Amino acid sequence: MQMCTPRSNHCHPYRRRKVVRHILPRSLIHSVPDDIREWPVWYESSLKQQQPIILYLHGNKGSRAESHRVELYNKLRKMDYHVITLDYRGYGDSSSVAPSEEGLVADAKAVFRYLRDKSGHSPLFVWGHSLGTGVSCHALSELCQENLCPQGLVLEAPFNNLHDEIRLNPLSQVFHSLPYFDWAFIDPIRDSGNEFKSDSHITHIACPVLILHAQDDIVVPIELGRKLYKAAKDARLPDAMPVTFVELEAEYGFGHLDIPHAPNFLSIIRKFVDKPEAKNLS
Repeated sequence: MQMCTPRSNHCHPYRRRKVVRHILPRSLIHSVPDDIREWPVWYESSLKQQQPIILYLHGNKGSRAESHRVELYNKLRKMDYHVITLDYRGYGDSSSVAPSEEGLVADAKAVFRYLRDKSGHSPLFVWGHSLGTGVSCHALSELCQENLCPQGLVLEAPFNNLHDEIRLNPLSQVFHSLPYFDWAFIDPIRDSGNEFKSDSHITHIACPVLILHAQDDIVVPIELGRKLYKAAKDARLPDAMPVTFVELEAEYGFGHLDIPHAPNFLSIIRKFVDKPEAKNLS
């Protein structure tokens, strides 16, 4: 088992070199043993100490170590949450293979199952950002159908499906008038199987869901987040827990990456984690 410093972080390499980083909650940082030989057992046992656990699934750019992600981890750490984050296969220092929806979902499910097995009665949440929302919806759709739902799911800047994301992405607008747009852009995705149909997957997710989206997001337009919210409201099972949509106003300029800078961000997350079934989080 490979170890990483500083003491408040720990790396768990899996068989395919999916390196998983464990960031400790604030209250446990000074409890880490001095002897690094004790770290593997100690870190695993720390998951059972009742602090909430956040499994964070990152977006398409870079790795788990991007600065805006580290900033979020530190906010969650200060809220006394564990943060578990990984690089999917093909990303960061994980296995150097071509990524696919099937592979990314398999990686997320493997880490989730590990956490379920090691966390005892500690509350377990999944947090996806951007592409990570597609990964988390697909993974939890399958896990919830096995009665393995987490306590809650946070979707930050989500899209409803990859087809619509490509159609509405500003970079593709210039090509929309071309008669072969679908053939050149949409059909290859459909043929590859990398569709990330979150609007379908979310209908099988019974746990509470919190959706966060900024009005000025130009990478994943807020229209797609609204479509996903509507799909969840309209098609989830009658006994599913609440889904909440929090819209951040454009005047604040949070865009695609800076929702955690919102003045009420910490209170929204705290309320959701403390009482995920609540319908009013603002």
